[in-house]
Amino acid sequence: MTGLRNTGNVLPNPDTGQEFVVQTNNFSAQYRRTGAGIVTVVTKSGTNAVHGSIFEFHRETNFNATSHAQSSRTPLHINNFGATLGGPVIKDKTLLFGSYGGLRQITPVNFNTVVPDAQQRTGNFSENLPTTTPAAGLGACETTLNAADKANTSFGGKFFVCDPVTHQPIAGTEQISTPTTRRFLIL
Repeated sequence: MTGLRNTGNVLPNPDTGQEFVVQTNNFSAQYRRTGAGIVTVVTKSGTNAVHGSIFEFHRETNFNATSHAQSSRTPLHINNFGATLGGPVIKDKTLLFGSYGGLRQITPVNFNTVVPDAQQRTGNFSENLPTTTPAAGLGACETTLNAADKANTSFGGKFFVCDPVTHQPIAGTEQISTPTTRRFLIL
């Protein structure tokens, strides 16, 4: 199953495991100085009887919900499958057990990135201020935008510029011009 989660998978597929042990502390000396947990897996072995298993894990666009950041479902097709087979090569002498795991995945990557324009790099977000009137109280920055503001996606869309301490929209200003924010915006 190497390649699963783009990190590789040093363990065989789950159907090949006979037992596993998870150690989180008090390691024996053979593991030396390990800062994390240890997972030990013992795999199955062949027997005098032929035996095996198959599995499939299937994910499809129709089974998924719409992402919170998008108006439609992203196409998704993941088919994770495999099989195991064990048995004798020479009865009571040579036994064999093997497994196969496959992954077929089609997942388009949607990068909805926004590169700050010249005004935004100087701290001027006036083009992003919504026409929606913010609610009063502590939830003002979580005010639901009206339909016109939601539909406008140019320059990163519409949003309230909020004070991180008071959680209130910064009233009557389009400028965010502290040295720290300006340094990050110029990068």
